[in-house]
Amino acid sequence: MDDVLDENKKLAAENKKVSDREKILEMRVKRLETDNKELLKKIDNDQSEIDILKVRVAELEEEKARRDEQNKYFEMKNKELEAAKAFREHEFYMLNKVVESMLGTSVEQRFEEIQVEELRAKCQAEIDEQMKDMGKGTEGSVTVEERSIVPSLVIETPDVEEEGDDEDDDDEDDEEDDDDEKVFSASSHGSDNDDDDAQGGMGIKVTEVSKERTVDDFMNDSVNEESGGAEGKGESGDA
Repeated sequence: MDDVLDENKKLAAENKKVSDREKILEMRVKRLETDNKELLKKIDNDQSEIDILKVRVAELEEEKARRDEQNKYFEMKNKELEAAKAFREHEFYMLNKVVESMLGTSVEQRFEEIQVEELRAKCQAEIDEQMKDMGKGTEGSVTVEERSIVPSLVIETPDVEEEGDDEDDDDEDDEEDDDDEKVFSASSHGSDNDDDDAQGGMGIKVTEVSKERTVDDFMNDSVNEESGGAEGKGESGDA
């Protein structure tokens, strides 16, 4: 009887161990199932990403094919442009040779000469404009300069100091007046040319002619007065 009880106790202990082991295995199975579900979800997510990447790869392949076609087109276009550039350079070379043979000098040298001519013409135009402005400013001062000639010519006129024959004195005075008039006319015409060249012919010559006549009249009056004084002295000497 005791042996049977001991045997039952042993069986009960073994059953308990088996049941505990079953519980542990069940828990492990549940955990594995949970892990499996998570792995399945992850596989699904990865598969979705794989599908997306496949689509992207297909798009990139299409883009690559299109870029390859564009590269081929651009390569052909580049070759055409290079050929056109070489043709243009050859045309320019021939044209340059023809122009140099016609000019007798290089194009660069002729271009520099044209630049120098244009600069010279520009400077000349500026100088002419300045001279024109100066001519307008100096037009009024010509009259004053002409008036200043009168006393100098009167001072240079020699006085009649000799006493003697009235006819000889008159002849000498007439000759001196003629010489003075020739000198004054030459100087007046020289100043006319200078003023006309500098001022561009502003009508000053007419004014100087009238001034010349006024100076001649003034000189003749002065000579007559001096001649009259000399005659008076001669008559008083004869008396």
